[in-house]
Amino acid sequence: MFAITSEGRALRLQGIDIDEVTGRSRGADVAKKFSANKGEVILTIVSPDSESLVLVTQSGLAKRLSSESVAELRHGKPVMALKGNDKLAVAFSAPEGVDIVLVTSDAQVLRTAVNNISVQGAAAGGVSGMNAKTGAVVGGGPIFGDAVVATFTDAGTAKATPADDIPSYGRGSAGVRLSRLGEGQRIAGVVVAEIDSIQAVMGSDDNPKVADPNPVSFPLAPSKRDLVSTSADRPVLALGAARW
Repeated sequence: MFAITSEGRALRLQGIDIDEVTGRSRGADVAKKFSANKGEVILTIVSPDSESLVLVTQSGLAKRLSSESVAELRHGKPVMALKGNDKLAVAFSAPEGVDIVLVTSDAQVLRTAVNNISVQGAAAGGVSGMNAKTGAVVGGGPIFGDAVVATFTDAGTAKATPADDIPSYGRGSAGVRLSRLGEGQRIAGVVVAEIDSIQAVMGSDDNPKVADPNPVSFPLAPSKRDLVSTSADRPVLALGAARW
């Protein structure tokens, strides 16, 4: 399997090298297991037989790696040529024919067909995927079924917007506003999935800035696009999609 990182690298690990989880163990640190650099963020983990891989940088450059290219990845080698201080922000697998969404830190969202994103080799730097304007791309994913675009902010507020509320545009567009943010707030994370599968890490009761180790179902009902990101009973510190 491969971890795709914010530095645009593929880090390889054999399944047999992953410790078996027993009892109440929460597993090993994924960055250490894949030998990531200090500060290097693992964006996704894929298998060699994965579908094409969508890669998008913070500045909005995007490309796809074919499934054949994914299978040929080598440990530590680049999956995308990054320019200057740009970082890889989004990495996910997506089949032909689906729509994807990309979200920026200033709450813009672009929905576009994955087929609009060019297939390029690992050494290529991508094409204009999204016009990030004054923000930076912070997340995204493919749209399946009754997916919502769930976001949380650096202030602990959150929102889930039905993907059907988001109009489709061509590659390179700035998209539309996903949600209204409070003054100084930024989108900190994004999950694209059906609402029932989204888990939230909440602030603990005694210290809202410290994560409660027990995730909960997404705490807010979906609302229309361009409405305000709101507070739950506790701050939302992270979001993720359940794997089983």
